[in-house]
This record gives sequence, C-alpha cells and structure tokens, in this order.
Amino acid sequence: DRSISLDTCKKFGVTVNLSQQGITEHFYPYYDQEGNLIAYKKRTVNGKLFSWTGDAKDSVLFGMNAFPKGGRYVTICEGEADCMACYQMFSGTGAYVSLKNGCNDLKAVKDAYEWLDSFENIIVCVDGDSPGRECARKIVEVLPPGKTKVVKMPESPKDANDFLKQGKVEEFKKLWWQAEDQRPEDVV
Repeated sequence: DRSISLDTCKKFGVTVNLSQQGITEHFYPYYDQEGNLIAYKKRTVNGKLFSWTGDAKDSVLFGMNAFPKGGRYVTICEGEADCMACYQMFSGTGAYVSLKNGCNDLKAVKDAYEWLDSFENIIVCVDGDSPGRECARKIVEVLPPGKTKVVKMPESPKDANDFLKQGKVEEFKKLWWQAEDQRPEDVV
C-alpha cells in the first residue's frame, strides 16, 4: 500500500501483516546502540494508528542499524515509510534514517549526533507541511553546522513516500539534489 518493494522492506527488517479481518499492519523494528532489537512500532493502516511493542526509549533512529557509520550522504526523514521510499528511489545509495515519533523526536537526533556527524552531508527531508518545516528548523539546530541541508518539500506531494507512490521519482531526486545549506539561527 506504500509502493515499497520487498527488497527495501528486507533491508530495513520491516514486515507486513494482513489479518483475516482485512486489517493491514506494518511492523518497524527499532534497535539500541549495540544493535540489539528492543522494540517494534506497529502501524495499523486502517485508521493510521500507532502502537509499540517493547521499550523504544533507548532506541536509535529507525534504519541506523542498516547502515555503517560514515559516507557521503545520510538523509533524515520524518517517518519510516518516507525513509524507505528515499532508499528505494536512490537505489540504495547513501544512508537513510527516520525519527521514531515524527517531529516529536529530536532527542533521537541528538543521541545520534556522532553517527550523523560521521557523514560528509546530512540531508533533512521532512514533510512539506507547516509542522514539517518547523521540524526541519529544529533538527538543523542540533546538527553540525556547515554540512546540513534541507530539502524544500512542496505541500503536495508533501513527503518522499507520496512522491514514490505517485511515480514522481525523478522530480523527488531533483528536489533532493537542490537541498539548501542550513545553519542554526543566531550562529555566526
């Protein structure tokens, strides 16, 4: 239902369950700093409900366990489906992570600072709506200055997964490559 391929789901360890009642559930695995699976985030598609199994308090960003430290690019997305969509649209080049709880999860970005800073470029690619723009501003404030860029997402399609579902892969890539340098406000 999200146009995510089986190979992409395998890369991130995501599983999908279709119940006998026709309810689709996605299961997103979360790991701790040592790489131990400690929680699953469950998304019930019908009604867009979220719940957790296990304790994700000490988990790292979604997808962090799937990529080695360091490289040219890491992209931070607002949600798991957007993270996987970016990975898929760029054919697996680069590293892709997402926040645990959307824009309400800056602690995980702060906790992953060392890992994120190991990349040459940090691309922030959150939703194009007002909360997404505010989220991008807050993320930029906690990341290393000089290497952080923000993708200017439109209001529609508002996120990476919408671009994938609509078959607008080349349009998304163009936006991603045009990401603008960002620096925290009031820093000289």
